[in-house]
Amino acid sequence: MARITDEMIENKIKTLNSMFGFKGRKLKRNKDGKLKITGSGFGLYQASGRMGLVFEKKGSTGEIDVSPMLNKPQLYDYISVMINSISYYKKRTKLK
Repeated sequence: MARITDEMIENKIKTLNSMFGFKGRKLKRNKDGKLKITGSGFGLYQASGRMGLVFEKKGSTGEIDVSPMLNKPQLYDYISVMINSISYYKKRTKLK
């Protein structure tokens, strides 16, 4: 298998966001200097050499863990399975 890069994982996350109609997570600084989430969507969390898929909703105060902390190939496969499952479900149920 080819080496999995951060860019490849980010592209999978963009695909996942587009499937749900999210524009992606965006952070904006308030006047008081604090960061505020201005968009909903899936994102990447990295810590201690591992990565995880998280979801943030506009106006919320935290993230929801979607996946456990995994290495890059595992996370890439995890997101790919999510995308394939959602595509299959939409085809079978005729959802748009």
